[in-house]
Amino acid sequence: MPVRLLAYEEDFPSRLTKSAPYNSSSGSKNQTNNRIAHGQKTKTTIPDPPKYFVRRNHLNRLIEEMLEKFKNVLILGRSGTGKTSLATDFCRTHQTNTLWINLTFSDKRLSNFLNHFSDESDKLRKKIKSLKKLNNFTRLFEECFLLLAEETRRDQNLIVLDNLHKIYEADWFQDFFRSVVYSISDNLQFIMLSRSNPPLPTWRFRSKQMLGVIDERTLLFTQKEAIELLTTCKFDMKIGLQLYEQSNGKIGRFSKLIESRLGDT
Repeated sequence: MPVRLLAYEEDFPSRLTKSAPYNSSSGSKNQTNNRIAHGQKTKTTIPDPPKYFVRRNHLNRLIEEMLEKFKNVLILGRSGTGKTSLATDFCRTHQTNTLWINLTFSDKRLSNFLNHFSDESDKLRKKIKSLKKLNNFTRLFEECFLLLAEETRRDQNLIVLDNLHKIYEADWFQDFFRSVVYSISDNLQFIMLSRSNPPLPTWRFRSKQMLGVIDERTLLFTQKEAIELLTTCKFDMKIGLQLYEQSNGKIGRFSKLIESRLGDT
């Protein structure tokens, strides 16, 4: 039985959206399709979007273009810049099978990290377990991606690695990152979210047209976008623009400020 990378089927109808409250006890179709078949829920569920957010179509198109060209995108920005909400919206609105991995510091341990890519009940887990014996990290990750591609060869699959910076100190990280960039698997794509640059010269990959990067300047939330959101929320424009100035162009920060003023109404 191959690793099951399940598509999220919901398609939001508009650019400006107030998301429905999340109900963890719900047995809804969205919740089911949002889960991957293995691991803990916190590591395998596509996050819910902020309660108030703006669909950033130009950034969604940029991600789509980069994935088509490079098969990988690195999104860089400090906390509150909207990395996760952007990737969440992209995954929810594009018909691609998605494996979302929310990395923790414990994933610096190679066995923990590799466990995200396999299902406890399938042959892929056994194969990946056997790869852990390899001393060559580059070969290990190349083989891992080839196995994933083979097991899911009928589908186009997207792997999202959130909080990539939490595994930078792993002794195998640079080999992993290079394997992502050099991956020859046509049906595997990667979105990596991080608060800082990886500890290797990513500019070389960019100059060779091998890596797509969206940085904090590109993520900057504009005043025009803020006005659109304030209008949709029927929020006081003067107060809203003052909150926008406080957010320093960080969409996550701005969204939380608006939500705190509007409450649950």
